[in-house]
Amino acid sequence: MKYARSVAICLALSTVLLPGAASFTDSSAAVPIPQAGGVSPGDIVETNMNYQPVTGEVLRSYGNLADLNLGQNNVGRYLEVQYMKVVQKAGTGGPSNYGVGDTVRRSNGSIVITGRILKTNGAYCEIDSSGSGFTGWSKCAEMKLIAKARPEAAAAIAAADAPPRTAVLTIVPGFTTQPGVPNPVGNHGFYLLKDNAEIAFAKGGFRAPQGTPILNAMNSECEKKTADCKTAVASIIADSATAVKTDADGKATMPPVPPGVYYLFGIGKYEGKPLMWNLKVQIKAGTNSVTLDQRNGTLIEH
Repeated sequence: MKYARSVAICLALSTVLLPGAASFTDSSAAVPIPQAGGVSPGDIVETNMNYQPVTGEVLRSYGNLADLNLGQNNVGRYLEVQYMKVVQKAGTGGPSNYGVGDTVRRSNGSIVITGRILKTNGAYCEIDSSGSGFTGWSKCAEMKLIAKARPEAAAAIAAADAPPRTAVLTIVPGFTTQPGVPNPVGNHGFYLLKDNAEIAFAKGGFRAPQGTPILNAMNSECEKKTADCKTAVASIIADSATAVKTDADGKATMPPVPPGVYYLFGIGKYEGKPLMWNLKVQIKAGTNSVTLDQRNGTLIEH
């Protein structure tokens, strides 16, 4: 019974994680789950910001949330995917007739906007026209070419706006299971944290009583559905670079992130007990993988 109660405590997180999420250990949904028509990096989407329609390019996706490039030095973070309409999937739209650095003109109702192209993505162009108060994305076909950029100017702008190198981490299950038996890593949420979980909790303002392991303290607070539980879960979300939910076999590939050192955090279930991973991983540009099993995880005893 003591292990069943421990699992129940972890499941108490279900009301305070993220829209569309259940808990760190709930087998049905552990991180923001991509909905039908979800978004991916490189997609062009339309949404609303401060009650105004905007067009943006998806930089990172967190399941039900995404970061958007809305224009020069303007990134919208943790925006809800359910309010986004994908108008161009990544890699589609064909090449633009214009190039980086070209000067173009666009009519926006009664306002005429002139600016330089910072980036192209298929049929969409990001232009900077600070003098007219506009910077952002529009269809390239709606613009009129005023002047082609000199090659050296185009190269300088492209270099300044070039995306950073990215790394992709794939989760591989290290458990051998019998047919019909759930994989301990399967159908669970995993977060790629910038710090280990204990530091993430501390940075987010969650404190454990003296002598109590911080994860046990979190479980206790979430069983009681306290404000401290919300603080703990929000700490993990705030510290995450990205997140993913594994499939039934325990496999998943996380959205791209800059190369570097991270901590893979998540809680599954092994032999009836919660099994936590707070694993330091160094991921390089390109593809990477990590195998999760009971040897690099920690069983949570209640």
